[in-house]
Amino acid sequence: MSIKKTHPLITGTILLTITGLISRVIGFYYRIHLTRLFGEEGMGIYQLLGPILALSFSLTGTGFQTAISKHVAEYTANHVKSKFIPMLVGLCISLPLSLICCTVLYQFSDFIAIKVLLEPRTASMIRILAPSVPFSAVHACLNGYFYGEKKAAVPALSQLAEQLTRVGCVYFLTYYLASRHLSPSINIAVWGLTIGEFVSMLVAMAAIRCSNLFSTGTGILSTCASLMKMVLPLTANRIILNLLQSVESVSIPARLALYGYTHSQALSVYGVLTGMAMPLIFFPNALTSSMAVLLLPLISENYAIGALDVVKASILRTLKYCSLMG
Repeated sequence: MSIKKTHPLITGTILLTITGLISRVIGFYYRIHLTRLFGEEGMGIYQLLGPILALSFSLTGTGFQTAISKHVAEYTANHVKSKFIPMLVGLCISLPLSLICCTVLYQFSDFIAIKVLLEPRTASMIRILAPSVPFSAVHACLNGYFYGEKKAAVPALSQLAEQLTRVGCVYFLTYYLASRHLSPSINIAVWGLTIGEFVSMLVAMAAIRCSNLFSTGTGILSTCASLMKMVLPLTANRIILNLLQSVESVSIPARLALYGYTHSQALSVYGVLTGMAMPLIFFPNALTSSMAVLLLPLISENYAIGALDVVKASILRTLKYCSLMG
């Protein structure tokens, strides 16, 4: 029984890890291409958007994906037919939040760029980035459903589609402008990011069996209350962490400038650190992050049916292999 229950964890982890490694390799060479195309300063400006994107996703997606995954796994264990209800409830809350977030980013892009990021050139980039927030919110809720169902192939496919679309868009737009003797700006990379999020959302939506979405179900209010009990602390935690990371991200170029670097040099050093060095250092996270997202539904399902031995074995096995890899 233990082998049978942990099988989805192993196969799903392998699948997500392979996809993650491919995406990271593509992303690494993609960053090299961006650095050569826009310079280290351009990469520094682009990387300043990271905290804004992470904060938006923390508010509208991260907590919902985790909570939906847990509830879908519990519904599966208890043989509840309406397993899509947590996903629909999450979408009904997450999507309006993401639309509000998108509007705020678009309307106050100049203020955020000048007063928060301390870089006026990011204003146009924030406006391009804003529509990606609803796309990523819907994508997160759908992924939460598939993780809960232990169908890792769909999130893996959507992740790969997002990365390929992002890189493909940038290469296409770059060569299109070059053929017309026009100089591309770093905004092209942001367009690639937004279009990539849109495509990954479409891939996840296409995998949903529409016939199941309109089945009759009960317990929507109780599901909503249970979902929000998990979403609120997770979201609050992620928001606090991302606020601290945002302060750190804005402070690094500012402190470098105070030390004696010019503004351009400070952004260049920041771009090398966050755009090239850190992705390489965190490259092994492809394995541990894949295992983490799949461990939650596995434990939730077994805990719901009282299989505590499987829960204990799964946790110990995960700790052992992650420690060995570390």
